[in-house]
Amino acid sequence: MLHNVSIDVLKAAALLMCGTAAAFAVNLLTEIPLPVFPFMGMRGRQRHNSVNRSPVYRILEPALRFTGQLTRHFLPLGVSQSIRRLLVRAGEPLGLDTEEFAGLSLLLTLVVVIPTALFAEGPFRPVVVAAAGVAGLLIPFFRLREAAALRRKNASRELPFAIDLLSLAMSAGADFLSALRLLVQQLDCQRGTLHSEFELVLKKIEFGSTKKNALNLMCERLDCDDIRGFVSTVIQADERGTPLAGTLRIQAGMLRMHQTEKAEQAAARAGLLILGPLTLIFISVFLILIGPFVVKAVRGEIFY
Repeated sequence: MLHNVSIDVLKAAALLMCGTAAAFAVNLLTEIPLPVFPFMGMRGRQRHNSVNRSPVYRILEPALRFTGQLTRHFLPLGVSQSIRRLLVRAGEPLGLDTEEFAGLSLLLTLVVVIPTALFAEGPFRPVVVAAAGVAGLLIPFFRLREAAALRRKNASRELPFAIDLLSLAMSAGADFLSALRLLVQQLDCQRGTLHSEFELVLKKIEFGSTKKNALNLMCERLDCDDIRGFVSTVIQADERGTPLAGTLRIQAGMLRMHQTEKAEQAAARAGLLILGPLTLIFISVFLILIGPFVVKAVRGEIFY
């Protein structure tokens, strides 16, 4: 009897301690200031558009800001710089900053791990839970890399058309900045990658940045060899005072030729890659047709 009473007392004390600790943690968390909603720059525009477009994100956005504030003090500098570089190259998706993206990864990890821990059974349960946690932590990073690669591919595909428009405007007597404004106006209906990048370049120049610095920042954001070649051509022509329209026209033709070669190489690789599935299909059909005869031959029933 006394033993049962002592166990009940210990359980009550443990619950009291857990409640006190939870209340203390909630009190500490409520004292953490919530970061201000970003309004300026590409990140602010992406955040504003995402909040207006998605009701779910509108609900989750304050929680992401809060978790970002929590992870701010625990994120290593090298990881923070890598995440920031990926976010910039991916076009500031959802308007998230580095800490908020890390908080999103942690939230996704909890969302994946908790149900897995509750429903997983068997001797390999710890391995399954650990694998689910690693997957939940890394999936946002893989998605971010895919977004950056897609943005780089889109910029490379849109560049020849943009260079042709710039060359045409400059051949008609416009300078580079005027031609760039006309290009942004023409690309406004498409709202592609280059439209947002060239629009940002124009805004930076209007706010006092040099043309060289604004174009180099665009190179860093896109991380694309074709964009680097275009920016290098513009900067060299500006420094040397050489005509730019004819050079851009030649460069557009070279980019189209390069894209054609890439398409031909991709088509050649596709022919090789399809051999694997075709081989498996052929083996499956062969086994279906020959299998019954082989079984009968093994049993000695082939002539019966």
